[in-house]
Amino acid sequence: MIGLNKIGLNQVRLNHLCLNTLCACQKSSGGDGFPRLPGDVTRWSFKGLTNEQMSKNPRLEDADHKGRFLTFKNFAWGGMSGCGGYSLSKETFSYTPDIYSFNFTDPEGGLKIFDVYFQLIGLEENSGVTFNLDIIESGTAKRIKRETYTKDGIYHFEYKSEDDAVRLYMIGYNGVGEDRTTFTVKILPYYAGALVFDGVDDYGICENFPILTKEKGYTVVALRKWLTPENKTNNEVLVANLKEPRWITENWGAFGCEVKYNNVNPKVKRTMSFGNTPVINVNENNVLLCQTSNNYNGVDIVSGNNTSGPYLLICSGGTSFFAKAAIWEIVILDHDATEEELTKIKNYFIKTYPWLFFDQAWTVVGKSNEDTDRATIANITGNGNDLVLSNFGFAGNSGYGEYAQNFNHYGFSNLKTITYTRTAASMQLDVPAGSSGNIYSNVNGEDPIGFVYNFNLKITGLKTGNLLSISRGATLDNIIANINQDGVYNIKATVDDSWNQRRIYFWIRNSNGPETTLSIEQIPDHDGYLVTDGVDDMIGSSIFEIGKDFTIIGEWKFMDNIIANAGISKALSLFVYNTNNGLRIFINNTTKGPVLNTKTLKAICSDGRVYSDDWSEMIVNEEQPITSSKSSLLIGINGNNFAKIALKNLAIYNQILSKDDCIKAYNYLQTLKAK
Repeated sequence: MIGLNKIGLNQVRLNHLCLNTLCACQKSSGGDGFPRLPGDVTRWSFKGLTNEQMSKNPRLEDADHKGRFLTFKNFAWGGMSGCGGYSLSKETFSYTPDIYSFNFTDPEGGLKIFDVYFQLIGLEENSGVTFNLDIIESGTAKRIKRETYTKDGIYHFEYKSEDDAVRLYMIGYNGVGEDRTTFTVKILPYYAGALVFDGVDDYGICENFPILTKEKGYTVVALRKWLTPENKTNNEVLVANLKEPRWITENWGAFGCEVKYNNVNPKVKRTMSFGNTPVINVNENNVLLCQTSNNYNGVDIVSGNNTSGPYLLICSGGTSFFAKAAIWEIVILDHDATEEELTKIKNYFIKTYPWLFFDQAWTVVGKSNEDTDRATIANITGNGNDLVLSNFGFAGNSGYGEYAQNFNHYGFSNLKTITYTRTAASMQLDVPAGSSGNIYSNVNGEDPIGFVYNFNLKITGLKTGNLLSISRGATLDNIIANINQDGVYNIKATVDDSWNQRRIYFWIRNSNGPETTLSIEQIPDHDGYLVTDGVDDMIGSSIFEIGKDFTIIGEWKFMDNIIANAGISKALSLFVYNTNNGLRIFINNTTKGPVLNTKTLKAICSDGRVYSDDWSEMIVNEEQPITSSKSSLLIGINGNNFAKIALKNLAIYNQILSKDDCIKAYNYLQTLKAK
């Protein structure tokens, strides 16, 4: 046990020996707030562990010191293999006068996605100091993106590369000579307090697990989050009891909780209870797993007649079935728990990890304008209180992603033998050898003088001899871009009097080229967001109740400076309105509605605390006239007023969270996808 010397550890074991002598049954100690439960309880908690600590001794005894050790195999103890789950392999960087630049690359050739949550500490001690994050094109010195930071705070940096891998440079500029100072960059975890298994070869094993009986049953409760990538083909098992540490039928013991067979189509999810393996539905966004010998997460299952074994494996079936998951705690009872016992365990989890248990939550990540259920955003909790979208065009600036152009409004001419299919955001053209034609924008009319075309295109399918030209107007005299190879291209031009027809034209110039299937895909301006147009788009939930105490966490922002008297509202608990260069907020029907110089808030607490984009704290009011409200959540609309909003996610907790828990909640919420 970490933190106890040998004398202390022996004393703890002696105390438990005395307890077992006095009691007919062995009970959990409840020393850290965990409830006292009857029977033999085995529990492992991963909160408070560090990668530095675990790399020196990768073993963890059960919480009640019964001598049941989990030994962890193959962990890197950094990045997404170890404690917390970090976007980078190193967690803390100290910038000194002599060392002020770090470069991160993937040893296999580079990364395509950087998604970094970090805290700056000590930057404000010297006003001349800045911290930069640079995205540099691989193999060149070309800077693609830069973000500059000049004050302490908590920040999020995200970059997705569509083509070649890139490098992330973290650079601290400390001035020169005596002006240089020291500051720290602390990378924040996605899954605070959890142990993250990489799904490749990480696993935990206990080799002296107590034998369970069919007569008494068992209970497995785990606080966990599956992290399985969509393209994973290897099978996975979360928690398994085995006779031997190898996943074959004759070795199956009392349970195999949540087994994913990813190598079949359609993919199948099962659980195992004393040898029987019923198909189950695994809710990827529900962090609580509860299985008894005859029930899985509230659904009855049938157990078989197998016997238990002495091995317990976490995120593995021994030599295979490695699971990619984050786990906070695992509790195993030697009997089928009662509802009262399960409630006690869940209440402990809610109290200990409040940020994981939102009462209402929604995310749009993973949804698109082509989804059959595009007008519904499912509640992550599964409670059925979904957000319903009304009046959306699901194209252009009204829908998922926000696209500068709507390809459904584009006209085609002189295509001859070229055929095409399209959506609002993409076009695919089958171009025979020697064929040509043109496409022009805005078939409904010409764009006004001063209109700015500014959008990014991903072009694929071009072969040697193929040419795609983009021009200002109906002639090739004003070429914006000649594209002869696949890539991502920015198309930017302002309509003026020199244009021959005020439209963008695409020219398929393939007179000497081979046949090809050409894909023209528009990259969204707000990938992963739902954008309301500020004209008539509205989002609403069903009526639900929240009390006087609440916390709202989310990623959203107003998109313009129009004073709309609309935004995010839940009468009478919360009103957030768009204003010129900021927003106005009212909490719990207070008459105080201060204007804040920000277009977004990361967290809103009913005690008057709000947190801006860098997690700096503001107190907006102390007056609390109401005790509860029963109304709908409305986004983008208030009466006849509409606001232009980009929304990624939103969660509501029926309690007040601390700042630290708000940050954990926000980071965790960003990892979730729409159901």
